[in-house]
Amino acid sequence: MKTQTRAGTDTPSGDIGIDAGLSELTGAARQIAAHILYREHEPRRLASLLEQNGQDLLAGLDLEADVDWPETIDGADTQFREYARRLRRRLQPLLAGSQKRAEPFDSNLDTVVKALCLDQSEQAVLRLGALLRLHPLLRELFDCGRYNYNNWERRRLVGDLLRIEGSRLTLLFSQRSRLVQLGLLDANELDLFVCEQFAQDLELPDFNPARMLSHRLRRAGAGHLSLEDFDHLPDLSRLLRHLQRSLERGNRGVNVLIHGPSGTGKTELVRVLAGQLGASLWDVPVADDEGEMRESTFRLGAYTLAQRLLKDDERHLLLFDEIEDVFGNGGNSLAGLFGSRYRRSTSKGWVNEQLETNRVPTFWLSNDIRQMDAAYLRRFDEIIEVRPPGRRVRQRIVERHLGDDLLSPGCRDRIAGIDGLPPAQIERVARVLAGMADDPQPERDQAALGLLENSLRAMGMVQRLPSPVLPGHYDPGVLNADGDLDEVVQMLADGQGGRLLLYGPPGTGKSAFAHYLGRCLDRPVLVRRASDLLDCFVGGTERNIAHAFQAARDEDAVLLIDEADSFLRERGRARQSWEVSQVNEMLTQMEQYEGVLVAATNLVGELDAASLRRFDFKLRFGYLRSSQRQALFQRLCRDLAVDVDAGEDAVLIRLGRLDQLTPGDFATVRRQLHRRARPASAADIIERLAGEVAMKSDTSRQPIGFYG
Repeated sequence: MKTQTRAGTDTPSGDIGIDAGLSELTGAARQIAAHILYREHEPRRLASLLEQNGQDLLAGLDLEADVDWPETIDGADTQFREYARRLRRRLQPLLAGSQKRAEPFDSNLDTVVKALCLDQSEQAVLRLGALLRLHPLLRELFDCGRYNYNNWERRRLVGDLLRIEGSRLTLLFSQRSRLVQLGLLDANELDLFVCEQFAQDLELPDFNPARMLSHRLRRAGAGHLSLEDFDHLPDLSRLLRHLQRSLERGNRGVNVLIHGPSGTGKTELVRVLAGQLGASLWDVPVADDEGEMRESTFRLGAYTLAQRLLKDDERHLLLFDEIEDVFGNGGNSLAGLFGSRYRRSTSKGWVNEQLETNRVPTFWLSNDIRQMDAAYLRRFDEIIEVRPPGRRVRQRIVERHLGDDLLSPGCRDRIAGIDGLPPAQIERVARVLAGMADDPQPERDQAALGLLENSLRAMGMVQRLPSPVLPGHYDPGVLNADGDLDEVVQMLADGQGGRLLLYGPPGTGKSAFAHYLGRCLDRPVLVRRASDLLDCFVGGTERNIAHAFQAARDEDAVLLIDEADSFLRERGRARQSWEVSQVNEMLTQMEQYEGVLVAATNLVGELDAASLRRFDFKLRFGYLRSSQRQALFQRLCRDLAVDVDAGEDAVLIRLGRLDQLTPGDFATVRRQLHRRARPASAADIIERLAGEVAMKSDTSRQPIGFYG
């Protein structure tokens, strides 16, 4: 390899290949490059350092190279030694004197060091890392040769360059290092990965430390809801008083954990609270401006940096969303954050210290805290669960976003009646409908309901858009119950609550009666099925059961537990401990509940004996009596405009033989015939009712599975 001098040749400012008349920053970089070359005494290793970029490096150092490299190393040691001696003599002037300062780079770095209370060794590491970022050829020199693969050699090189002894150097590049915790240094062995944006900012003439936050934090916008929209949550006034005092007095270690399902308004709640307090809310974003996801190490560094740089004399709050990747799963704390080679106790201790000493009050948001270590949970001042709002709150949100004739009153009522509907979904529907202002209102209604149904299905929420009201043909008089239903309604109308068990074959009207009861009591009906409550995680079902009862309290609703046998099954038959704990949780909640509870089941024989004692009313719903079958048949014929005068006796005789008919069978046949293009007849109705009964008989007789 031949090296030639390029003295006096201009090169880009990001290159150390600049002649002596150019920037101070280049001079500082040259000094480091000269030190790396000078310390290499072995000619062969020096050849390795210069093998790829020797020409650019030597030209950048403004050195003449009048000795040609031999084509091969073998037999050329004398030439290499001679070249090394000449090079070392030429490097000596660059090494003379103290460390060269570069302005405004070094002055800005001094400001950062003072603001973050860093020491001299930390400043030296930051300076070297920033220069390596700003000068690619210097970085290549640092990374080439044996330094590229030998961590021990790199450690020696950095220690020699910065005059830092071994144990201190090891600490500076560990995960306990303040530089790492502040997100200024991404320590991967000794790679010196200083944030590129931070290095570039140090060259700015108007730099101030707060600028470092602009690339890491985002100012949260104002909330679209009001505090009234969260009146279904307890203790918000207490939380506001606590935060107000903390901001006024500068209290440390103020942390609030807010958790709940996605879309329930956690972020919106924090924005509302910040507005009430008149404080600036800063978000530690999950993604950067280009949409790229940020690693938890970067986010924690941004959080820690904000704790140091946000001014004490101003009112600031921090918002840290999606904390699952930070607090780990279960007892694993931050093992994933700091890497498996670091001890768990180090990470856990650091996070605990942050929670106890942070200067800026912080909101930590999570969709699920079941896996969080108890050591973290006990360090939060307040832990607030954000549940989906009740119907009254949903009604206010719907009126605010979808009122003013954007949707019809009936459609708005249906949307407000969607159990578990997140407020964020209502706001998104309003944004879509804003572009349909000129469309007819029925089309807007249909679009709104379609958008919500698609969103809820995609989110895995089993709730569906409710029917507008009970069907117009609903008549509790055709229910074959073994008790006086009107009397039950009257007894529950006194507002004292009660627990009802409705059992019997499918389709006999158990669930419909619960909705009828809600209408009579002027209360919403909160429906929870097995698919709503069962959870694959241990303890999840119990939590869902407790949430269902609490939601019913919040809404003053009639709580309907459909398929109740799934949670009240005889405990003596349980094979797993969690089956018993689910029954115990349901029994406990039933005992404590003072509202109206309706449990419906087709399998009353499988219920635990203790559960039967807890029901005030136990009503069996059976198949329709003969008079009830005739009444429903006549009503269906009238609704479908079917003439039954001709052959009425034969029709009624056949109807009388269908002794397993239920109100649900008549509802099914009604839907079938409404969709048929040609007119129906009495024979059609009887034939279809007979088919429904036959299905029950066949199902009860035939075994399920393979048989011969």
